[in-house]
Amino acid sequence: MLKLHQGLLNKIRKIFFKIGLETLKIYQQSSPEKHYKKDNSPVTKADLISNSILRKQLPKLINLPIVSEEDHDNNWADIKNDPRSFWLIDPLDGTKDFLDKTGDFTVLVSLIINNYVKFGFTYLPIKNQLYYAANKFGAFKIFDHSRVSLNNLNTTELTQKSLVSRHHFSQKEKRILNKLNFKIIKKGSAGLKLALIAENKYNLYVSLSHGLSIWDVSSGALLLKESGGEVTDLHGNKINFNPRAIKLKKGLVASKNIDHKKIIKQISHFIN
Repeated sequence: MLKLHQGLLNKIRKIFFKIGLETLKIYQQSSPEKHYKKDNSPVTKADLISNSILRKQLPKLINLPIVSEEDHDNNWADIKNDPRSFWLIDPLDGTKDFLDKTGDFTVLVSLIINNYVKFGFTYLPIKNQLYYAANKFGAFKIFDHSRVSLNNLNTTELTQKSLVSRHHFSQKEKRILNKLNFKIIKKGSAGLKLALIAENKYNLYVSLSHGLSIWDVSSGALLLKESGGEVTDLHGNKINFNPRAIKLKKGLVASKNIDHKKIIKQISHFIN
């Protein structure tokens, strides 16, 4: 039975720290080189270096195939015998924010066992902060040599605040959140938004977009679940982390410290 013991966690932290050093070298360049993929999304040397490190190091910890945002078209041969258990990674979530130097970019890693997230890691290089969770074990944040649980955080100062995409925020999403009386805050990286909700910084993240993929939300979904929040599609259904269905075609609703079912019902009036 797989457990996230301290030895494994320490090894994973070392991998993230190495990625942080390498990506920040490029981040600090005045104009990092970039090119564009088929879907017109940018990719930098930092994306590729992070991908290379994760592909080399993760199988040494737990020997399972890797499905990566950067080269997922080449992953099918690796997972065809067992498409239910694999590492799922986004080597640099928030590349546009990386290029715009907002700091809102993360490295996302999940271990998927039988299509469920067993371990989830969200690393924020700009602050050297690691959010992590293990199924039925809890959710935590490591920073400045300290570890805090995300399960029993103070909520007294929390007001109705919703995170939205800095680059893909739609007018329809704006109308919905205004009707629900949520203050709107723009952030990059879906993984970062989910981690901040788990940390009780915000209440809600709604995406009507079909652009999100399973690697964008897998680690954050476990963070939220283990810290007392919820993540579903727009209709209240659980997210299925199946590599044969990469895109989240029914959108996303992530929440904490509010009535998730009520939010889903209210949103349904706008999308049905």
